[in-house]
Amino acid sequence: MKRRMLLILALLCLPRLAAAEFPDKVTIGDKTIECRTVDEIRKLGFECEDIPWKDNAARIYIDAMNSYKAPSKELEDALSAATKTFDFGDHAEEARKFLEDNQGVLGLLKQADAMPKYEFPMHRAERFFEAMLPPLARFMFFSRLLDCKAAYDLSTGKSKQAVDESFMAFRLGRRVKNGTELITWLVGMAVELSAVRSLDRMTASGKLDEPALKDIAKRLEESGDLGDLTRPIRNERIFRMKVLEDLEHLPPEQRAEIFAHFGGKDVNVEEIQWDVIRRNLTEVFDFYDTLAKKPVLDALKGENSVQAFREKRQGDWDAMTRSLTPAYDRLFVTYGRRQVEFDVLRIRVALTRFKLAKGAYPKDLAAVVPTYLDKLPTDALSGNPYGYRLEADGNFLLWSVGEDLNDDGGEGDPNRRWNGPDYVFTSRPPEPPK
Repeated sequence: MKRRMLLILALLCLPRLAAAEFPDKVTIGDKTIECRTVDEIRKLGFECEDIPWKDNAARIYIDAMNSYKAPSKELEDALSAATKTFDFGDHAEEARKFLEDNQGVLGLLKQADAMPKYEFPMHRAERFFEAMLPPLARFMFFSRLLDCKAAYDLSTGKSKQAVDESFMAFRLGRRVKNGTELITWLVGMAVELSAVRSLDRMTASGKLDEPALKDIAKRLEESGDLGDLTRPIRNERIFRMKVLEDLEHLPPEQRAEIFAHFGGKDVNVEEIQWDVIRRNLTEVFDFYDTLAKKPVLDALKGENSVQAFREKRQGDWDAMTRSLTPAYDRLFVTYGRRQVEFDVLRIRVALTRFKLAKGAYPKDLAAVVPTYLDKLPTDALSGNPYGYRLEADGNFLLWSVGEDLNDDGGEGDPNRRWNGPDYVFTSRPPEPPK
């Protein structure tokens, strides 16, 4: 009996495991934000990991946000241009000073990157539609800082550090994408894409040797694909249904003011059929959920595309349903573009390694398989292989069919690729930024 009592006392004296909980408040810049608890977030329907705050990388990112020293607008523009050419020219000393001023931030980003768990706090508000978004612009600051650091390191011969920093930004983007709002997913995708473009420019620059290129190929393979749209669309369903619930329970005078914004001043707020709107939104998001699991081309073309669905159904919707229903055709186009750029990076790395080994780019894209690429990806916007042509000057032209979904044989401007019929990529050096 005595031994049992001693064992119980010993167990009671053990350190308690840290609770998987967010702090009551966090301060970011000049704003102090009240945080929802993990249980509150889950009751709303969102996924939320069990992460003790001391082990949550978000805590370190917030410290970095409060430490970041922004450049002037003029310097920011100059650095943005320099990161595309790896030539800092007259701004080299300013770039060095900017990076030196943010050395502590870079250290915090590295520390957070090494932490395996991340979940950013969700802000509490009296009504859900008044909830503040995470500090998304500050994640873009981190993206530009890491992009600048990578370009500066490459310009000074530190290729390994440059690749490491771009992949750190890549992983940051993937973390941000797992937030609870669609806009958070879009910002995370933008951070991830910025890193992909940085790696693409490095590969095209001729400044990377075979070991560095092989390392990039290996890391890209291990990173997997971009994932589908299932999570952001599911989260957006939860968000819009909660907004609808809040609107339904507003006092009549506030409701009239907000509905005038959504549906026009002629909307009779007393006659709105809440169950009908809820049923319409459920139908919309059930449709989007189905598309999210399919190739992006299915959402953009054919009788079951987003545009066809909206044209067929929105004539039956009331003004409130139309206002609350997202037009996701642009979302799927954006996702398709991101997939194209991710694929092109992998193909460019393979082509560059081929040229280093053989002295020239291949006449046929299939020549990089299987030595430099296990298999060729297919164009997300067509479902067919990417277009490829070896030009008379020895450079290659690589293209996706683009937003019109038609293959125009590589017609388009690689320097302004989103404006052409096809999305075109080349091994020719880019035009100097204007």
